[in-house]
Amino acid sequence: TVIYVLIAFVLVGNIPHETLESDIRPIYTIAHKLGGTYIGYIAILVAIITLISMTNSGVLAASRFPFAMARDKLLPDFMGKIHEKYLTPMVTIAMTTFVMALVILFLDVEKIAKLASAFMVMMFVLVNACVIILRETAAQWYNPEYSSPFYPFIQIFGIVSGIALLFFLGWMPFLAIIAIFIIGTLVYFRFGKNVTRTGVLRNYGHRPALYLFYTKKGRKKRQANLKRKVNTNNLDGMLASRAGVVVPLLGNEHSAEMLIEIGAAINKKEKVQAVNITEVPNQAYLEAFMEDNPKINALERRISRLASSGNIDIDFEAVVTHDLTDTIHQLSDQTCCDWLVMGWNGKAHNGILVRNPVGWLVTNINSDFALFKDNGVRYIGKVLLALRPGHKDKNFVAVADRICQFYNASLSLLQVVPEDTAEVTIAELKQHANQLLRKATVANEFILIKSDNSIDTISKISAGYDLLILGTPQKDNWKRVLFGTGKDKFTEKSACSVLRLTVKES
Repeated sequence: TVIYVLIAFVLVGNIPHETLESDIRPIYTIAHKLGGTYIGYIAILVAIITLISMTNSGVLAASRFPFAMARDKLLPDFMGKIHEKYLTPMVTIAMTTFVMALVILFLDVEKIAKLASAFMVMMFVLVNACVIILRETAAQWYNPEYSSPFYPFIQIFGIVSGIALLFFLGWMPFLAIIAIFIIGTLVYFRFGKNVTRTGVLRNYGHRPALYLFYTKKGRKKRQANLKRKVNTNNLDGMLASRAGVVVPLLGNEHSAEMLIEIGAAINKKEKVQAVNITEVPNQAYLEAFMEDNPKINALERRISRLASSGNIDIDFEAVVTHDLTDTIHQLSDQTCCDWLVMGWNGKAHNGILVRNPVGWLVTNINSDFALFKDNGVRYIGKVLLALRPGHKDKNFVAVADRICQFYNASLSLLQVVPEDTAEVTIAELKQHANQLLRKATVANEFILIKSDNSIDTISKISAGYDLLILGTPQKDNWKRVLFGTGKDKFTEKSACSVLRLTVKES
């Protein structure tokens, strides 16, 4: 990059813009001007050698694209053949060379160079878009060592500036890009539409658009379409079909043991199913990741120790998948569980184009759903239940009571009301709370606080507790859906660990 910038700087500084604009051999021109005739000839010779090298590498690189597409069943099978001795894609190399020769012989080289520049700019635009998509979808396998600074502003600038640059190249490059997209669309519908392999955008991009249409009727249709069995070849053993709680472990949990323990506390049945899920790129073969993994072996040992020390019936399995969300959905169906318990980073909702698994699962999962944000609290002795308007209070109190029984903890039911709430309303709330708490078997109390800032109030009170239990917000308005990816404010400001519950409709 530095060399390219320096050469461009020297060219612009020594050759008039008018001359440089129409000069198809600028390197020779600058070499001849600065070094004379012989230096100009040397520059020509170096350019020819470099061009041959770039042509060779270009053929080898370009031939790999149709070869890979053929191997993925996106192009005819004969294009995926390789040489028996050299193991090179001979068919696509020959085809690429032939096409390049035709282009050089019969087309305007200057216009082709401009089209190539436009294509490269378009690729840079798509690369920037891909970075945003991969970051926002939180694909489990996407974990690069380098993270772009000032995300996503640099990527947005790259997309906008790239599109602006295409305008300066004229209409011909735009027409060529449109033609490329048309050809790609035709190839997709001819060969690739029925291919089982899918990409990140297809896995994570199309469902969030349905968020705006998440009606009960539509949800039932989607659930019917998604009722597929988990591929048992990708499992270490058999799943516990009667587990009351399924705990997917994605590798980013603060403490896998604490998450499973929370699942055991919620569980009404005997068994807890813990599943370590590894998501790999769609082009990778699942079998390649089925070998023993030291991290999974260590996790299994830790969970086994938790089961024996806590007298908890835990079944552990390991799953490799191409689609994290569908796998979690299928696991909950196959085990007929009551609860799905997952670790959580506090993110409350998703964007319209891309999402992480949580956003889709909250709406579509068939079981009750619990999200646990671990803030490092290891021992739970005091539990705070803060109900949001519109929830079925008795269900939440029952879950909180089970958790308190498991940890031998006390329960506090919190109600925050506006400052101007009438005394009659407060009396009714107290009466309702006392009725709910009569069914609790642990030590309990009711706390009612007048405040117009419920977020700060709950945040301050949570400092005196070990676990805050919340319900999922009933609705997200269209602004939050379109411009989402924000944090749940109650969770973000909580001083203790948070458990957010989503109880399905009966």
